Amino acid sequence: MKGIGYGYKMPATGIQRVGHYTSSKPVTVMMPQQHFTPGVVAYTAVRKVATTTIRTPVVPMMPSVAATAAAAAFKETAIKGPSVARQLDTHQGSGHSAMLICSSLDQWHNPEAEYHPGFLVPRSIDPLRWQLAADQLFKADGNRPNDIIHQEVVDLQKSDGEGLLRQKCQDAANALVHDLEPALREFVSKDAQALADITCKLVPQAKQLIIKLELLGSNACIRWHQDQYVCRSIVSYNCSATQYTADSNVNFHWLHNGAKNDDIIRDRSRIRAANVGDMMFMKGTLFPGKARGLVHKSPEIKYFNGHVQARLILKVDVQDLV
Repeated sequence: MKGIGYGYKMPATGIQRVGHYTSSKPVTVMMPQQHFTPGVVAYTAVRKVATTTIRTPVVPMMPSVAATAAAAAFKETAIKGPSVARQLDTHQGSGHSAMLICSSLDQWHNPEAEYHPGFLVPRSIDPLRWQLAADQLFKADGNRPNDIIHQEVVDLQKSDGEGLLRQKCQDAANALVHDLEPALREFVSKDAQALADITCKLVPQAKQLIIKLELLGSNACIRWHQDQYVCRSIVSYNCSATQYTADSNVNFHWLHNGAKNDDIIRDRSRIRAANVGDMMFMKGTLFPGKARGLVHKSPEIKYFNGHVQARLILKVDVQDLV
C-alpha cells in the first residue's frame, strides 16, 4: 500500500513510525489525530484502507470490528487531552514512550512531557533540498578546527525582561546564519529563535543558551550515548537525522563501558529516527525531572560519489543550571 504523510503500521510488537513509505504488504494506516478516540481512529484507518491503492489484497474491517481492534492497540499509547498528537515506541510493560510527538512546540509544556526523555514536532522537508548548500559549506570550511560554523551564547542569568530576552535570542539567531543563502538563512533563523524561546520556558533555571550551527560529516557521533548535560534542541536540514531508542531497548552496562553499538542495542527493529526538518528536544542526564537522558546517536554517515555527505545541523543547548 502507498501511504501519504506520516503513517503507522501495527505489528504484533507495537506501533512503528514509517513516515513516507511504499509497501506491498497489507497494513493498516493511521492518519495523524489530535485525539486518540478509538472510534475515530478506527474509522480513519478503514477509510484509508478503502481509498488507497492496494497491491496485496486486503479485506477492510467493518467499523465495529475496527473500533474494537483500535481500542486494544492503543490501550497503552493513548494520551488524554487535546494538545498531544501521539507517542512513538511504547513497549509492553512501559507506561511511557521514548519520544512524545507533538504538533507544535507549545505542546512540549504538556504535563505528559515530564514522563518522556524526548519531544518531537514533525515537519516535511526534502532531504536533498539543502544538500548542495551543506556540501558547499563543508568544502569551503574544510580546514576549520571543529565542526561549528558559528556559535552564539545568550546569558540568561541577568534579570532581563521577557521582551529583552527575546530580542537577545533574535540577535543571536540572525548572527548565527549570516553565511547561509537567503532562503535557508531565514528558515534556520526562525527555527533558532523558536527553539531558544521554548527552551527558556522549559528550563527557566538555565544559566545560558548555546546556539550553534554545525556541519557534520565523518566527525559525526555514531555511537549510542546520553548527553551529559541538561538538554539539547536539534534540527537536521538535509540528508538524515538523529536516531533514538527507548531505555528498555538499551543494555546500559555496555552503553557505559565502551561497547560497540551492536552490543548496546537489544533489538534493532526498535530503533527510531527523526526525519529531516523535525524539531527535536532531547533531555540530557542533568535535566530536572522524572525522565531524562534520551539514548540517541547520529545517523550513519552517507557518501555520494565517494565523498561524505555533510549534514547541516542547528543545536540549542543548555549545559548548566543556576
